[in-house]
Amino acid sequence: MFARKLRRGNRPSGARRVFARLCRLLHTAFAVTAFSAAANAAPSAILEPWTSGPTPAFILDALDGGETRLSSYRGAVLLVHFFATWCAPCRTELPALDRFAARRAQKGPRVVAIAVGEVEPAVRRFLGAGPLAFCVLLDRDRAVAKAWDIYALPTTVVLDAALGPLRVAVGDVEWDDPAIDRLFDQLSPTSPAARSIGGRPPHLSRSRLLQPPAAQSGRTP
Repeated sequence: MFARKLRRGNRPSGARRVFARLCRLLHTAFAVTAFSAAANAAPSAILEPWTSGPTPAFILDALDGGETRLSSYRGAVLLVHFFATWCAPCRTELPALDRFAARRAQKGPRVVAIAVGEVEPAVRRFLGAGPLAFCVLLDRDRAVAKAWDIYALPTTVVLDAALGPLRVAVGDVEWDDPAIDRLFDQLSPTSPAARSIGGRPPHLSRSRLLQPPAAQSGRTP
């Protein structure tokens, strides 16, 4: 009898049970509201204003043969994307960038990708056999990346029609996001307003330092 009364005494009262149930309901409602808000929030801009120095002209070998000069892109907004085969985010971002370039072929920007510290066979294996909607260049000695102050991969730089730097994103970009198309719709080759497009700093957590893992640890890649 005593044991039975003791167990019964340890049970929560009716008021406590109601309070606990109410707490669970409020917690569930808060979680659902937070998830809904995150899902419906407007996608944040990822290209922030360029604050580094100039972007020097270059001449680089193209993966498909021949040489390509930066000056050949003068007259149109240009997106310059730096990547490497050892960069994990680059592997998933490049197909999306290819879709973006194909989708924007008539509107712009023009797109060029630069493989940093890479040799041709490795880049070909990385990209696969399919044709791309943009030109791929080889910055074998990292000279262009260093001259442009590119310290992490992937990094994307947007240039105006005069090849002056406008915007930069350090880290992978959601190129399938409609917000990206809306942003570039505002980038007229002759409009000075391009430099004042708002946006928050890019998400950096998935970027990788410029050197491959072997180089970062002091070993020769």
